[in-house]
Amino acid sequence: MKDKKINSTFIWIFLFLLLTFNVSSNEINFEAENIETSGENFISASKNIVITDEYGNKIYGDKLSIDNKKKIYIITDNVRVENITNKIIINANKIRYNQKNSIINTIGKTDLNKDNNYFIESSDIFFNQEKGNIYSDHKSIITDLFNNLIEIKNFDMSLKKNLLFGNNAVLKD
Repeated sequence: MKDKKINSTFIWIFLFLLLTFNVSSNEINFEAENIETSGENFISASKNIVITDEYGNKIYGDKLSIDNKKKIYIITDNVRVENITNKIIINANKIRYNQKNSIINTIGKTDLNKDNNYFIESSDIFFNQEKGNIYSDHKSIITDLFNNLIEIKNFDMSLKKNLLFGNNAVLKD
């Protein structure tokens, strides 16, 4: 009977440890020349901001504000997102990174480069890293290496399927 209790306890400890180690931490790291804290939950940084995360992103910018309680990162001025995994480069003046839902969204004019083959000019783009898609509800212009130009009302790009969906597309050659 004693052996059964020990075995049962061992199994429960093993399962607990196994489940604990499989939890995704969604860790984000950042570097900057100047870092200041304001209370327990707010951090601001400036000069040579570099943010890295588990999705293969490197985010560069001039200014950073972090709300640790909400897990929101606001990066401004000369913002560049490089995603090596999906071969994407996003340039914008401001982005908001929601760590809780793993969504990066640009605010305002945005240029996106996919695989050095497709170039998208748009605004307010959302990059949902968990679902693997990039989308915008704003008018966008897509060009390729052959200088084909497509104007679309909005788009949704699936990175997993390598497909782009859009509405009211007009091809200009």
